[in-house]
Amino acid sequence: MSELESFRKHVERLKELNCKHVIIREVGGSVHWDPTRSNNEKEVIRLTDDQWNFFAEGLHLAGEICQSYNMRLVYQHHIGTVVEKAKEIGRLMEATDPQHLHLLLDTGHAYYGGSDPLALLNHYYDRIRYIHLTDIRQSVLNHVREKSIDFVDSVKQGVFTVPGDGFIQFESIFKKLIDCKFDGRVIVGWDWDPTVVDPSADVSKSKKYVDKILSGYEGFYHRMEG
Repeated sequence: MSELESFRKHVERLKELNCKHVIIREVGGSVHWDPTRSNNEKEVIRLTDDQWNFFAEGLHLAGEICQSYNMRLVYQHHIGTVVEKAKEIGRLMEATDPQHLHLLLDTGHAYYGGSDPLALLNHYYDRIRYIHLTDIRQSVLNHVREKSIDFVDSVKQGVFTVPGDGFIQFESIFKKLIDCKFDGRVIVGWDWDPTVVDPSADVSKSKKYVDKILSGYEGFYHRMEG
């Protein structure tokens, strides 16, 4: 219960900042955030059935807190955590109440995890309230998989990039969002170390790419953030 009280204080602070969504992610058993694990442990600790039930119950309680402040709880799937692949995203969606938990779709993390981002968007569209548009450099991902490089090191090697600079084709993703009049939040971004790469050039490149796709869809474009 102490965690829920800490979470409530966090939600209160976000409410003061006029936020509409609260993004959450489970990092217990993670290969890169769990302080109880050493840097030599490269595998995610998977949840048992009982842990999945406990996990879902906690998310429902957190979702109720968000609702009490007229905010939405949104779960972010992420490589290197207990919810990273399509089957885990599916289990999370099946185990939770749509009224209490929504989904953040990250295109790059979905592709990294072996999923088709468009397929996930189509299948879980009614649950998705937040989208991170990230891209993947296929050559780096191939190298990462071939050498069994862990997530943290793959980021350092530049596996992620901005839309328009990688492999993912975003035209069909935007078409889906536009056709369905998506009213959630969309953010363009990528995982990279800004002390190594100047983000301004990549952001400029991505903006041109997105502008080209969204030309003629001004009503949608104003909701883009990045």
